[in-house]
Amino acid sequence: MDEGRIAANIAIALLPSDLVKNLCSRDHKIGIVFWANNEYWAGALVTKEGDIFINLTPKRDIPELQTLNEWPLRSEEITSAYVFTVLHEIGHLYGRIKHYYVFEKLYNGDNLRVDSEQVPTRYVKARASKREDFAESFALYVLWPEYLKQNFPQRYVEIRKLVKTEFPSSDFKMPGYLKDQLTVR
Repeated sequence: MDEGRIAANIAIALLPSDLVKNLCSRDHKIGIVFWANNEYWAGALVTKEGDIFINLTPKRDIPELQTLNEWPLRSEEITSAYVFTVLHEIGHLYGRIKHYYVFEKLYNGDNLRVDSEQVPTRYVKARASKREDFAESFALYVLWPEYLKQNFPQRYVEIRKLVKTEFPSSDFKMPGYLKDQLTVR
């Protein structure tokens, strides 16, 4: 699980220290653990203490969605795929603290508003969840902000207001599997 440990360190280093401090309750440290369990349905668990458990082989509940270890990654894409996954899960942790309220205007209850921008990835579309929408958008905002800004300006603005940091485009190349998941290319 060296890729996971490296990715976790990179993902946390990308974030402003005050944001990281607000995410967890003890010693301002986020614990990130990668494990494999194909009998357990969840791809990840995020605890209120700031621990994130990422399951590399969850039981699939939506057949067309691949799990992290099934993505057809080239060796140069492994780190960025793991960093994206870690940031997605950190997005859940951050979204839970902020109660995902920033995306309320995009949704009517749990349903995307008809006049809203579309969702950024097929994963969000399949999950139909503002929580997943926020987590995916958060990860895109940190790693590839220009993509989010150009294609999903409402999400970009709401996350920028919340995070209070503008990220430069990262040096990470977007993995092919994620490009295939995008709803706007």
